[in-house]
Amino acid sequence: MDESAISLQQLNGLIKDILEGNFMEEVWVIAEIAEIRRASSGHCYCELVEKKGERTLARMRGNIWSFQYQRILSNFFKITGGNLQAGMEVMCLVQVSFHEVFGLSLNIKNIDPSFTLGAHEKRKKEILDRLKKEGLMGLNAQIEFPFLPQNIAVISSESAAGYEDFLNQVDSNIHGYRIYTQLFPATMQGDDTSPSIQKALQQIRTDNRLFDVVMILRGGGATLDLAAFDDYELCRSIAEFPLPIISGIGHERDHTLVDDVVHTKLKTPTAAAAFIIDHFEQIEGLLLGQLDALKYVVQSRIKTLTKKQERLVYQLSNSSKNYLKAGQQKLTKLSYGMVGGAVGMVQKQKGVLQQLPEKMNKGIRYHKSNQEQYLVDLRNRIGKQSKQFISEQQKGLKNSERALTLVDPQNVLKRGYAIVYGENDKIVKSSDNKEKEMTIRFKDGNIKVKRDSK
Repeated sequence: MDESAISLQQLNGLIKDILEGNFMEEVWVIAEIAEIRRASSGHCYCELVEKKGERTLARMRGNIWSFQYQRILSNFFKITGGNLQAGMEVMCLVQVSFHEVFGLSLNIKNIDPSFTLGAHEKRKKEILDRLKKEGLMGLNAQIEFPFLPQNIAVISSESAAGYEDFLNQVDSNIHGYRIYTQLFPATMQGDDTSPSIQKALQQIRTDNRLFDVVMILRGGGATLDLAAFDDYELCRSIAEFPLPIISGIGHERDHTLVDDVVHTKLKTPTAAAAFIIDHFEQIEGLLLGQLDALKYVVQSRIKTLTKKQERLVYQLSNSSKNYLKAGQQKLTKLSYGMVGGAVGMVQKQKGVLQQLPEKMNKGIRYHKSNQEQYLVDLRNRIGKQSKQFISEQQKGLKNSERALTLVDPQNVLKRGYAIVYGENDKIVKSSDNKEKEMTIRFKDGNIKVKRDSK
């Protein structure tokens, strides 16, 4: 056995003496928390790494002993409003430690919360600059907002108070608007937030025709609790989504990168509900205004047509009376003419007969048969002409009767018109009259109306 050889324990002891001898003072170290867990003993164990892009440059185990962990965690939460979690960049005060069995590690004595906040803001600005450079800012806002967003896809945690507040306000709105929502559950805090929301967006995209808008809702939280909403991939998915997306994340003071790329940014889930209800109110007001305008146009048109109808009824009534009177006069004149003509013809023939006795006596035998035939022909001709004349006059009378029937007020009433009479059975021609009681005559009866005192 070589006397210069040493045991592994002795070697580790030498390493410990060298390391701890050269790192007697505590050192501030900047690193990213890759993994973190708290043991049942109260100690906290984590993996610290340094990366350049996707490449890991360094890795070391870190320990926070229980007697220091509560102090560090309380101070960190007081300043940042959040807890230590994987993915955070931290600046911690460490003591280099080497154990013969467990090897090299860093005992974390303190963590500077301000550095973590600053590192987050720096990373947030870098992502914002990248979104601007790639033209993703305002992309979703260019999508036309639907006229009536009645079907809403909601991405939130089913147990989140903010989601419950949103539902209560939408479902119990005082106007009774029917707004349909469908929840797509997602993790709203921690490392799984971005992948979970992107998965929900993908599910909505497959049936995007079923929805009008998408809402991403989360109640208030600390700045670092909302850090998951400053993720580049999540922001890109939202910017390129085919439907308008509305965010209601956190409290009024909170602002995330998601708020910068959505169509409409609202302060809280409750504000998101109020936004939708207000939009419905605006649409209702617009439609009611258009309805009032339509009513005015229709009423004006009805008034104009009513006046025109009254004029036509009056004109038709006068024309019917004049036409009937003229027809009666013409018929009377024709009757007198026909009777007078017949009488004159008979008298003329009688005179001729009275002048013929002497002539007839001289040649009675010779002319008897001729005269008898003449009288027969004359009688037949007179009868035929009289019948023809009477037939023609009867046809004229029937035509006159048809014309009078067409303009008969009773038939006019059957076609849907009505006549308004005043108290003295005079036709009312204008709405500007002083009649207190009026009678409206239809084809099948009368209706009496009284003027409204107003």
